[in-house]
Amino acid sequence: MGLFVCASSYFTYYDAISSAHNQHIIGIDDPLLQIYLAYGIVGVLWLVLGIFLAAVSVRTLIKQANRDSQLRL
Repeated sequence: MGLFVCASSYFTYYDAISSAHNQHIIGIDDPLLQIYLAYGIVGVLWLVLGIFLAAVSVRTLIKQANRDSQLRL
């Protein structure tokens, strides 16, 4: 999800800037950059959260497997 949001923010920013330049709109580059940068940061946060949750899940599974193997001995 996070990687998709990051990529999407880049492509939509590029499309918005291209559209603004094609319509001869001046002075909108910085506000658009701020908006899409915030959108990209949200994507990075989703990516970090996903990696964190996956790591916690794997760690928990490893702990449970170790406990189960110790109980069998």
